[in-house]
Amino acid sequence: MTNKEHPLSWQALGRVTLLALGILLAWQAIDVLVAIVISLILATAVYPYVKRVHKRMPLLPATMFVFALLLIPFIFFGVFVVPNIVSEIPSLMATLHQVLSHAMFLPPELRSFDAAAYFSQHSGDIVTSTKTLASGVVAVITVFFMAFYLILDNERFLGFFLDIFPTKDRARMHSTLMEVARVNGQYIRGNVIISIICAMYLFIVLVALNVPFALPLAIFAGIMDLLPLIGGTLGTLPALVIGYTISPLTGTLILVLHLIYQQLENVVISPAIYNKALDISPALSFISVVVGGGLFGVIGAFLALPVAASLPPMVRYYSEYQKHHA
Repeated sequence: MTNKEHPLSWQALGRVTLLALGILLAWQAIDVLVAIVISLILATAVYPYVKRVHKRMPLLPATMFVFALLLIPFIFFGVFVVPNIVSEIPSLMATLHQVLSHAMFLPPELRSFDAAAYFSQHSGDIVTSTKTLASGVVAVITVFFMAFYLILDNERFLGFFLDIFPTKDRARMHSTLMEVARVNGQYIRGNVIISIICAMYLFIVLVALNVPFALPLAIFAGIMDLLPLIGGTLGTLPALVIGYTISPLTGTLILVLHLIYQQLENVVISPAIYNKALDISPALSFISVVVGGGLFGVIGAFLALPVAASLPPMVRYYSEYQKHHA
């Protein structure tokens, strides 16, 4: 007769305690875990290009070459675009103050808000902002280096992970991981391409309508478009507000052209670029973004869709595992 473990035995309580401690430790190190997840997603997005270049040269120079190409847009942005945006900040502040002061639907406190005066009075916060910016730069550099080494040593990392599973399950898990990597990589590449298209489209619209600050407004819209579902609309709001300060016709044209683009992006551009890589329901997409944004802010909202799209392959693996070991 076999002895069954009591639900409240010391062994069961010990396992529950260890699980709780593991969850607590993971939550305390959540920033590190998020950085690792971002690095993994970035590595899966870049790896196909490294693989192509690797056919012509060893892995190390191929990886360095691809990452150098990846850094060129950031260098160009920092050298040529950022100084122009900084030089336009005083005019942008003055325009913002003018817009708020004439927006009768806003409460008096917001209509009287002067951004330039506010920042001059809170100049002491620049030190704190500089520290935050420096921490963000260090985090970005860390993610880049982590992704670099994940690609460079991908076979060893993959082999180490697969060694956790029984030999008979490793091929199935390897196939599942490749599917997850394909989904995540295609999402990141597609999201960046769509955001660039959004920024270029809005820039052309604003220049054609003679709207000031066309470049910073378009770049802001492109960055916000990286966020799923609502990013594109939020990113266009500043351009829309400034357009209505010029004339009702200009604001309405920006609104109509934005709605047309959103329809094109949702119906034509996104399906063509993603190619069903994110074949998940709109309801699941919305819930994923809300949960991810609520837990981890902007980063969580950005990572929500690739994580949600990674669930079906993992669920299929678990179902097959259950059938195989039943």
